[in-house]
Order: sequence, then structure tokens, then C-alpha cells
Amino acid sequence: MSTGPDWARRRPAQADHSVQMGTGEWVTTVSPSHRFGAWLIDSAVSGLLAAVVGTFVGTVTAFALLAESRTSGEASESLMRAEIVWLVLVICASVLGPLAYHFVGVAVWGKTLGRLATLSQIVRVSDGSPPGTAIALARTLLLGVLFVPVIGWLLALGSLIAWIMSDDGRGLVDRVSRSAVIRWHR
Repeated sequence: MSTGPDWARRRPAQADHSVQMGTGEWVTTVSPSHRFGAWLIDSAVSGLLAAVVGTFVGTVTAFALLAESRTSGEASESLMRAEIVWLVLVICASVLGPLAYHFVGVAVWGKTLGRLATLSQIVRVSDGSPPGTAIALARTLLLGVLFVPVIGWLLALGSLIAWIMSDDGRGLVDRVSRSAVIRWHR
């Protein structure tokens, strides 16, 4: 019997980045190219979703407000109000639609379409299980902050620095939400 370290719990030597789960198991995190590929796909899906949802909400709102202006007889004032309401709703739908896409994908499946295409998934570091709603909410709120000028840019820079400096391939969003993006094994 060996009195040395538990070999099953040692960090894999061949892995570029790996994280130790709460169970003691070492799991390989995804490469930068996988993360970037998933981000590109999710950005395209989010942009399409924002455009579709924003256009639908904006069009329905504009028609409803224009119909109201025709019945009230105050066309110019109602038209201006319709434009303001339309703009606010389009902006909200354009931001909330992609965030909802990310939240639902992570909470329900542990992956978005981008993660699915790059064979990666998000898991809890504590036990390697799917993230669930709490972790999905934390990740989504942190991603939502990226939409805020200056603060979002600083968060993105901090996450990039944390990710580059880490030996386990986890960024700031991963660390704060106690999750990891790992290779998905079917």
C-alpha cells in the first residue's frame, strides 16, 4: 500500500487548466478558443433574439399607441409619447431578452447554444452538478453589469485578468458564482 498522496485526487498533468470539484475530482476546464467560440455563438443568438423581441414589442406598442391617438384626436402628443414608450420598451426587450436566454439556458441545462456547440457546460464547483437557478442568476446578473458603461468595462477587464492569471481557467464570473465551465462529456 502506498503512503503517498491520493493519486486519484491529484491535478492531471496533461491538462492546461483544471479545477478541483468539492468531491475531490479534478475536471478540465475549457480552452480559451472554446470560450471564445461559445461567446461568438451566444452573441449572435442574443443579438438575433434582441432584434426579434425588440422589434415585436416595439411594433405592437407603436400600433397600440397610434390606435389610441386616433381615437383620442391628439395625434401629435400621442405620437411623441408612442415614440418614447416604443424606444424604452425596445431597449428593455433588447437587454432583457438576451439575459433571459442566458439565465434559462444555464439554470435549466447548464449550457447555452454556444456552450452546446463547443461541447462545454457550466457546473457547480462544489459537486459538479448543474448550476441551478442561484448560480444562473448570479452569472446572469454579472453579465448584465457588462451592459453598464465603465463599470461593465472594468468588470470585463477584471474578469479577463483573473482568467489569465488563474491556474484553473476560471474568470471572475466563474469565481463569484462558484461555478466552472468544463468540457461536456456526453
